Amino acid sequence: MTHPRGSRLAALALSLLFNAALILAVVQVQFQGLPLPETTIEIVLERPAPPPPPPPPPPEEKKKPLQKKTSKVARAASEKMAKPEQKLQAPTDPGPPVHFLDPSGEVAQGSGAIGGGQGGTGKRRGADRLGMHAPSDYADRVKSQIIAAKEYPVEARKKLQECFVSYTLTVDRNGNMLAYTIDPCGNALLDAAVRDAIAKAAPFPVPPDMGAERYDIHGSLVFRLK
Repeated sequence: MTHPRGSRLAALALSLLFNAALILAVVQVQFQGLPLPETTIEIVLERPAPPPPPPPPPPEEKKKPLQKKTSKVARAASEKMAKPEQKLQAPTDPGPPVHFLDPSGEVAQGSGAIGGGQGGTGKRRGADRLGMHAPSDYADRVKSQIIAAKEYPVEARKKLQECFVSYTLTVDRNGNMLAYTIDPCGNALLDAAVRDAIAKAAPFPVPPDMGAERYDIHGSLVFRLK
């Protein structure tokens, strides 16, 4: 025999199921005739922002025209040409050593250009009647006498040393050597040989009387291996 309470619960469950199915059927019937809402998706494309403009170029430096510089150079050149040329003063350097004869007849050494007496006045011969350049024929005789007294040092020959040395000497009216100077070549042996040749060659012939107290002779000695 069935329990009455169980039968009631079963009947209630069936009733709920039936009602739920009925409600679903009604809802489906109502929504089948209704149109579905259209869904619109709006896509907005944003344009990218334009790039910023490039910075302006730096201002160009204005070059100075070359004409102004040229004009200054030309002006300076013209001013220089307009100025009178200044005469060059004689250097204060006493120059090469001067060898002169003291009263005892021995060769001594001083400084400065050849002048009158010991120490020298620095004046060239020909500036006054006290001293002048010797005539060419007499100068040739003096130079030949010096060349004859020249000796080539043995040590310089062994070392194959050569040299060119110019000299100036002064004689009085009797042919006695008053002073001499040389332009050394830098070789100690050959420079000394030139001094020895000049000293050995003195005294010299009497110069022609031209009214001067002293006479200058310019010459040179060449040391060259053959």
